[in-house]
Amino acid sequence: MFLALVFKHYRDKQTSAFEQLASHRMKRFILLLAIVSTSTFSVLAQGTINYATRVSGVLITHVYGTSYTGPPGARSGNTAGETPTGTQVYSTAVLQGSGFSAQLFAANGSGQTEGSLTLVPLSTTTFRTGATLGGTIATSVLTIPQVTPAGVGTFQLRVWDNVGGTITSWAMAEPLWNNGLGVGIYGLDAGKSALFEFAVSAGGADQPADMLTFRSFNLTSYDTPEPGTWALFGLGGLIFALFSRRKTAALKIRRRGSGKRKLEIGNNQTLEPVMKKLLLLLAVLSFSLSNVLAQGTIIYSIRSVGFVEAHVYGPDLDFSFKTGNTASELPSGTQTYTGALLTGSGFSAQLFAANGSGQPESALTAVPNSITTFRTGGLAGTIAPSVLTIPQVPFSGTGTFQLRAWDNQGGAITSWTQADVWFSGSPALGKSALFEITVSASALDIPVDMVNFRSFNLHYNIPEPGAFALLGTGGLVLAIFRRNKLTR
Repeated sequence: MFLALVFKHYRDKQTSAFEQLASHRMKRFILLLAIVSTSTFSVLAQGTINYATRVSGVLITHVYGTSYTGPPGARSGNTAGETPTGTQVYSTAVLQGSGFSAQLFAANGSGQTEGSLTLVPLSTTTFRTGATLGGTIATSVLTIPQVTPAGVGTFQLRVWDNVGGTITSWAMAEPLWNNGLGVGIYGLDAGKSALFEFAVSAGGADQPADMLTFRSFNLTSYDTPEPGTWALFGLGGLIFALFSRRKTAALKIRRRGSGKRKLEIGNNQTLEPVMKKLLLLLAVLSFSLSNVLAQGTIIYSIRSVGFVEAHVYGPDLDFSFKTGNTASELPSGTQTYTGALLTGSGFSAQLFAANGSGQPESALTAVPNSITTFRTGGLAGTIAPSVLTIPQVPFSGTGTFQLRAWDNQGGAITSWTQADVWFSGSPALGKSALFEITVSASALDIPVDMVNFRSFNLHYNIPEPGAFALLGTGGLVLAIFRRNKLTR
């Protein structure tokens, strides 16, 4: 009996310990399950949107191309035929096909600035085609990690010409597009929608939200650049001079013997002559500033979409020098080249100019800051472009231009002056045909394209025979001739 009681006590004690252990483990398991469930819910609950600029009956918008018939300007807003209806008017066709790309950018919250937006993952897309779907993006459902589930976000769609698939992201496109800072490569079509806001879905099984507040917009190729450094310097100097003069002038009222009051400055100088000096200074500075602002500018590029698409080629197989566009260039021509397109930093180019139409090549001088190299990939054969001020040509004036290019021998030949004196076969070099363009009206005007530039190729600079070489050849011919006469 005693043994039975001891066994029962031991068994009860073991059972209690087991139950306590099981209960402790169950609590830990339940806590772990709760944590995992919460994390899973957070992942599954990311807000989603219907990434589409056309949703039948709800939203019908488009992205339009760049106008080349006048000064391009960024426009946004729906037309009368879109949904919701608007009053905007676009003069260009809608974007179509895989030649244009789009990406969506977002930030959490309402009223966010453009600078705070970041790229939405997997949002790179192209455009649909046809009369109905042209101008609208290829749609999908997107998860928006930037915006809390069921929360409001600020969005922007950014679009660009991907140049045959060579420009794969907005990060690549933006430096090639003038975004209003007066810098960058002019000629790439790109654009950004107006910022728009809407609430994303709650995630999970919730219906993705439509981009109901998105509105149509168009692309641009460039905007009016900001004033140049010297223009701003002159304006700042003018303001500083006037402010300093006003502060330091010791104005005082001195009673004259006549009893009249006259305003005097310092050393008994009355205000009238000092004011004349100030006005004269203002006139001089204004004239200088107007000259700075009035320097004409050009888009220094031989590929500007819709305006000019030309190239520089390497030497032909027959070593001949050629100029003129091919059938596939803009404007189209009849020339053919067998040399490869120049590519990379191993080749340099420099622009030369002279004021006036019909100037001879000898009258042309180098345009400052025009030495550049060549692009690669799908843009091979074209120079790395920029906006150039042309001091040789007055604003709104016509100038004669020529592009000169050369093999820079790994960077050893840094200018056309050096390249042009090399002899016999190295380096390859060449000059475009002379062309004329009218530069812009001022530094604040839209730069003009080099529309009259045409393609050309490099060739080897084989010099003419020297005087002694010709004398030696003539002597050899004469000797052979006389020997033939004597042996007859």
